[in-house]
Amino acid sequence: MSFFLCSSIKNHAKSWALIFHLIYLFDLGPSKSTVLDKQTLPEGSKLAFYSDSVFSFPGWETTILATIPQDLHLLIISYRRRRDPLQEIRKFGHTETARCICKLADGTLASGSSDKTIKIWNTSTGECLQTITTQTGVNCLCPLADGTLASGDTEKTVTIWNVKTGDPITSLEGHTGAVQCLYQLADGSLASGSYDQTIILWDLKKEDSIRVLHGHRAWVRSLIQPADGRLISGAWDSAIKIWDTATGDCLQTLYGHEIGIQCLLQLPSGILVSGAFDKTIKFWDLHLGKCIKTITHPLGQAIYRILPLRDGTFAVGADGNIWELWNFETETCIQTIHHTTTRKYLGILGIVELDDGTIATVSEDNTIKIWG
Repeated sequence: MSFFLCSSIKNHAKSWALIFHLIYLFDLGPSKSTVLDKQTLPEGSKLAFYSDSVFSFPGWETTILATIPQDLHLLIISYRRRRDPLQEIRKFGHTETARCICKLADGTLASGSSDKTIKIWNTSTGECLQTITTQTGVNCLCPLADGTLASGDTEKTVTIWNVKTGDPITSLEGHTGAVQCLYQLADGSLASGSYDQTIILWDLKKEDSIRVLHGHRAWVRSLIQPADGRLISGAWDSAIKIWDTATGDCLQTLYGHEIGIQCLLQLPSGILVSGAFDKTIKFWDLHLGKCIKTITHPLGQAIYRILPLRDGTFAVGADGNIWELWNFETETCIQTIHHTTTRKYLGILGIVELDDGTIATVSEDNTIKIWG
């Protein structure tokens, strides 16, 4: 996304003339100014004016971020290239519920399923490159820094796989319930959240647990680590907990959802975003320890997954077998996409943006689809 500081000046002749002085901000680098007219628009776009303070770039999304009402109408705006409506390119899948997907370092896609398999896919062709047979159903996947793949299963175990050979390297046992989520921490350790209401931190080199984090009162569904090194978990007890991984202490608990936190992510600004089964997306200021904004799903669907995309929009996977593109700044849904027109009671359990800009989604209807 790009940001501009713009000013408009009223011409006292017969009509309004708008002159824009722009300061372009990019990664906090050096600023430069210019005058925007029809010859200097990005990629040759034409500027459409609706008044002295409301305007648009055709083919771009524009958002007025702030106004300073003075003699000069000063605006701070943002713009980004508008996506064309996404359409299904291809589909493939499993014989039973496909529960998770993740992108591997070589650009292929891994998927896990209740059919006791992990499959590796060429997303450009839909060809299954490899099938890894597991002992039980697969709930979650996590690509590891050394090129291996971790899976969490329905029978309490975390397994580390050699993706090239399909062979298991080691199994990590310690949970007493199904493993629901995995996340590799910055120090190389692996965190797993479970139906048993605990989080286990694993030393992958020693193939042993480091410590167990207790505190949630329902199964743990999501784990992330922000830049400060703490661990954040979301669970079906409606709580978001922030942990000191060195001591195992719970440092903070955030309440606001009514039920079933399904996913977490942190924005570059530090704001935490959570999606839940209560049909809401919440934005949290971790310094204040409170929710600062809530978006309720317009169709009343539970939220399963939220993924930030490279163009600044967000993909939201929901119940009703739909997923959507959102602009969180304006709280608007850009596009609603039906994964399938049948079995609408199912959910979108995973979303991945691929290297070529296409998007992969996985549904409880057993299928993985590529959109572009």
